Amino acid sequence: MSAPSPTGPELVGLRHAQEVIERILTRSGVDDAEAASQQGAGAIAPALAALTLAREMIEPWEGLIHRRCRITPAPGGAAQPPPPRMRRTIREGWELIEVTAEVIVDDAARLSPLAGPSLLHVRHDLARRLSPARDGAPRSAEGAAGEGAAAAEGAATGRRLHLSGEDVAAWAGATGDDNPIHLHPGAARRAGLGTTGADVIAHGLLLAALSLGVAPPAPAGPAGPAAPAGPAAPAAPVGPGAPAGPAGLDLLFPAALTVGPAGAGLIVDDDGSGWSAVGARRVLRRRSVGPG
Repeated sequence: MSAPSPTGPELVGLRHAQEVIERILTRSGVDDAEAASQQGAGAIAPALAALTLAREMIEPWEGLIHRRCRITPAPGGAAQPPPPRMRRTIREGWELIEVTAEVIVDDAARLSPLAGPSLLHVRHDLARRLSPARDGAPRSAEGAAGEGAAAAEGAATGRRLHLSGEDVAAWAGATGDDNPIHLHPGAARRAGLGTTGADVIAHGLLLAALSLGVAPPAPAGPAGPAAPAGPAAPAAPVGPGAPAGPAGLDLLFPAALTVGPAGAGLIVDDDGSGWSAVGARRVLRRRSVGPG
């Protein structure tokens, strides 16, 4: 696939992804779940498109963990962006993979208007455990990458959402991310993750889309260095003319949200961070960032 990749439904099943988000939000009692799901799906559309490109570059796909996603305006806005790039590093029993791509934001395919740059720079950081952890070795990909503790813990408060294994499977079908850790109970445990044999792992971008739907960033101000919000997450109202600024998104997934037979609770706080309802472990840290 060539580097210019529209974020259209034909590429990433975006409309089906929105349906998954809307179903979760409706079940969880969110007001105007349709508008919120539209906003969440549109905001992470460029990340989904770039992940589709990464899926074509990486073999095998099994056992990969999504560590981070960063979306920023591409410098220069070139008409012919470069092809996707991939970098691999082996460190302390972990394979660390970085995929970078420029994604064209297609106005005709948007579910949520992303004002501002039409070319976005997306970087996905992925990891896979290659060998059992030795005594004293990092037990998380973040530790191997030198990024600190795997997760923060605390008393999380905010909007509570409920995810089921069926939701995770539907998201996999909509987006093409068919990593067995999301679909088959026990696959995450075999991949070296600290889960039970009955659990699957929720996709990081599903958590991000839910967060952006229920806790959008503050409205953007006039274009300029101090503008606080970003094109990847307009703050509503959803529809023509919704404001957006020149910044981007930094999504960090410091721990996995495990989904068992009874489902899983996700708490989204006012800052857009996501926490597991059991154990109050942070599974998503979301920040608005500047270009670059």
